[in-house]
Amino acid sequence: MIPLTRTQPDRGGNKRRRAKVDSHDRRRAIGKDAYAISGRELSDLLSPMTPATFMAEYWGRKPLFIKGRPDKLPKLFQGGFDRADFYRAIHRAAGNGIKGLDLQAINTRGIYPDSQGPIKMGAAIQAAQMEEMFAQGANISAENISDPRLASFAAALKAQLQHTGEIHLFVTLSPGEKGFPLHLDQTDAFFMQCEGTKRYVISTQPVVSWPRGTIAFAEDGSVESCQYDIEPWEELPTVERESLTEIVMEPGDILYSPAGTLHATEAVGGATLNLNLLLYHSNFLDLLNRALAGMLASNPAWRHLPQVSRTGARPGQLPAEVKQFFAARLDELRETLNGLTPDASELNREWHKLIAEPGEVTLANLSLAPAQPRARSVQRRDQLRLSRRAPITCALGNDSDGTPEFYLYYGKREVSVAGEWVPFLQTMVAKRRFTAESATTWAEQGKYPWKIVREYLETLLDQGILERAVAGG
Repeated sequence: MIPLTRTQPDRGGNKRRRAKVDSHDRRRAIGKDAYAISGRELSDLLSPMTPATFMAEYWGRKPLFIKGRPDKLPKLFQGGFDRADFYRAIHRAAGNGIKGLDLQAINTRGIYPDSQGPIKMGAAIQAAQMEEMFAQGANISAENISDPRLASFAAALKAQLQHTGEIHLFVTLSPGEKGFPLHLDQTDAFFMQCEGTKRYVISTQPVVSWPRGTIAFAEDGSVESCQYDIEPWEELPTVERESLTEIVMEPGDILYSPAGTLHATEAVGGATLNLNLLLYHSNFLDLLNRALAGMLASNPAWRHLPQVSRTGARPGQLPAEVKQFFAARLDELRETLNGLTPDASELNREWHKLIAEPGEVTLANLSLAPAQPRARSVQRRDQLRLSRRAPITCALGNDSDGTPEFYLYYGKREVSVAGEWVPFLQTMVAKRRFTAESATTWAEQGKYPWKIVREYLETLLDQGILERAVAGG
């Protein structure tokens, strides 16, 4: 975080905190094609169902099948997604070193794999191998592909769902009669049928509450494998195939599956291509750790562990000075936790920050930088608007002294204002599009100085949070 202007005393002698922007940008934009989000991504995906009905009846509760049309996906993300897009997105991710690209060839027959013996796990392959492996009859799966259109759509969808975890792109290409045997995943997922016809069998509700990873099941319904280490407290289910529902997916169809829902797939009558959005879940401990880190990191004692001498320590026991250090930190932690309430500004900020952050992999595919360098200073009559390249979330609260604060989040970037400057950002978010000079009138009392307003607007333009509006845009 760096100040847009220095903190200066006001006429009453109190410090007046101005806006701050995080200028440290660890993301790398992939390509020049940016996709402007519409704000209707969730509505368009769920149509004809409304988001309100989906959130009340299905989100995290039970699967939902939405019958679509072949033109649905091209309307969702500029031109749709076909096999050429699939190969291009994988080569692009591999060529740009996208972190987390997971490309595998998987030899399974699909819903009923018993005729081929034990399920064969996937083998990691290189991008240059995928077309050959597919021709040989393998399913090709790829997580964290590189496609800016899809990344923007995914980030917008996550924010509109108020989802605090990461969202990943996952694509499968299956030959005829191939697919994936019965399993459940730790993620919620939206399955989108791009090409061909695919048969799903799926449970009518999750069979495991918030699983910690993928669990595969054998033909008799028993657990065959887990892709994570099982804890002693975990109870793994035995499932009955007779209880599953069958769904046939055709181009444009959408299937939502909550975490822990059983499902299996099989291509029918030829090859199929599926684009899936995987929603990984964070938890309260994740959020609380982030909030506590921000509250306690200013104390040097919370930025290290104690150095100890080797003398006097008994094998297998904590040294005395370590116990003393732990005791002091635990006392401070109890005091901090006792001061936290559900309305705490720290928790509110972390919640909205998590909603704005789609995850490092998705961020790497978003073009959040300005479309072009700022060629001139902002003029009073310039038309500006909030960026539509990624969702923007915000949090309103008070600091420990009761001073109002306003935080704006854009990807991993953060802008904050306090005191008399809160209406500046708050009004900007509400209006979304405005004339530069009008921002001077947003103060609760009097007017903001044009010189300072222009400095703020130019910094927000340089950060990509604002962009120049064009006529009719």
